[in-house]
Amino acid sequence: MNMNENFDIAYSFDISKDEDKKLKKWQEKHRKKCKRLLTYCFTPTGIGNIIKVRCDCGKELDLTDVSSW
Repeated sequence: MNMNENFDIAYSFDISKDEDKKLKKWQEKHRKKCKRLLTYCFTPTGIGNIIKVRCDCGKELDLTDVSSW
């Protein structure tokens, strides 16, 4: 059995230009102190997405823009 046979569905989430700017600024600052892995969490709510970026070190950035909901 091919391992990829079970993975034929993909989900994608978009972020706004403002959210992208905020993310890049945070990453640049955080990467000076920490080189660990980041996890991107997208939680659909029905009216918008909750977007959080978490570092393995415990730091977290909330990118959620509720003004766009």
